[in-house]
Amino acid sequence: MSSGIVRNEGARTPDKADECSTIGNFQATGAGEKESNVDRPQSGAAGTWSSPNKKEGVFNSSYVINREGEIVARYDKVHRFRLMEEDRYLSPGRETVTFKLDDIPCGVIICYDLRFPEFVRKLALMGAKILFVPAQWPKPREAHWKLLNIVRAIENQFFVVAVNRAGRDKSGDFPGMSLVVDPWGEVLLEGSDKQEVLTTTLDLSRIDHARQKITVFEDRRPELY
Repeated sequence: MSSGIVRNEGARTPDKADECSTIGNFQATGAGEKESNVDRPQSGAAGTWSSPNKKEGVFNSSYVINREGEIVARYDKVHRFRLMEEDRYLSPGRETVTFKLDDIPCGVIICYDLRFPEFVRKLALMGAKILFVPAQWPKPREAHWKLLNIVRAIENQFFVVAVNRAGRDKSGDFPGMSLVVDPWGEVLLEGSDKQEVLTTTLDLSRIDHARQKITVFEDRRPELY
């Protein structure tokens, strides 16, 4: 069993930011630990902000911090959102990233990456059991936000913890609607359009149950696609 904590916050982003970034925290407990141990430091996954590099430009990066305060992973957003001219201002990331929090294999993508199913599938094939999706997804496309997170969870038979910005600025409205979705597509938790802290419990055995019941990974024909 593991428990998750997600937070909505207005992200520090440029005025033109659209499907971009926000902040999320995650607390996981092992099977032999008490879930009520709230004083235990949290693992963090995953805040996103601009990461300048003199040689390669500026990246939209997500950092993952464990309970000991160590940075265990950094992910640079791979897919740039041309509608908001990210291709003019940001350099593209060059790799998929997986990591472990409390020995649980996880992956992370950022916002617009959610629209690329083959990219998310690669993280599942790399062993991720939980996918974190920090985002700054706008209200006009909130239906896409919810549906895509649910579909990614179903097709990869893992948990999706998606944290979206809430609030508004001169660039637009952001609906919140942070989500935790299980491998069957059930929404375990859905946030409001306000800044808030949300908690839920992830039963990781549901991953094995889903994959044993519907053998998607065994039935794949990658030689054809």
